[in-house]
This record gives sequence, C-alpha cells and structure tokens, in this order.
Amino acid sequence: MYTKLVETREAVILFCCDDELLGKKLVSKGIEIEIKKETYGQKKTSEKEAAEMLKRATTANIFGEKSVQIAVKLGLSSAKNVKKIQGVPHLQIYAIG
Repeated sequence: MYTKLVETREAVILFCCDDELLGKKLVSKGIEIEIKKETYGQKKTSEKEAAEMLKRATTANIFGEKSVQIAVKLGLSSAKNVKKIQGVPHLQIYAIG
C-alpha cells in the first residue's frame, strides 16, 4: 500500500491506498476522485507501518480493501461506515475532541 502522512500543529492527516489504486480515477454518482501519486503515493508502506500511522492520525482518507480493513481491525471505524466508489472501498476518519 501507499501512504502520505501530513503533520501540522492541529492534525496528523494520513492518506492511504492499496497498491493497485495509485493513479486510478474513480467515478460514481457524479463523484470523480483521482487517487493521485502526489497525494497518496509518497511512500510504499507495509501493513504494519500503515497501522502505526493510522493509530497516530487524527484524520485519514483511505481507499482499497486492504487499507480500509486495517482501520476496521484497529477499531477506528466499523465496516458499516465504509462507502464504495466505483466498487472500491473508501473510508474517511476524523477524530473529534
């Protein structure tokens, strides 16, 4: 999978996608999303590394079966919150508080 971690004073933002999705454009119900290398492809990451990044993140934008399942397994979201865009699992996570 590929990740990009952005850290600011207010937030830790993680962008994460499965390998095969990098560079793909997804279209569904008038929504068009491009999973750009500039946004998601900063670093090739293992599942273990991605899990550690997710634990630190206050916001996460995740695409793909493997990547989304890591967040669900960590208890950061439930499977019922996963949306599909052109058949690809997508999850957004926000820490409030």
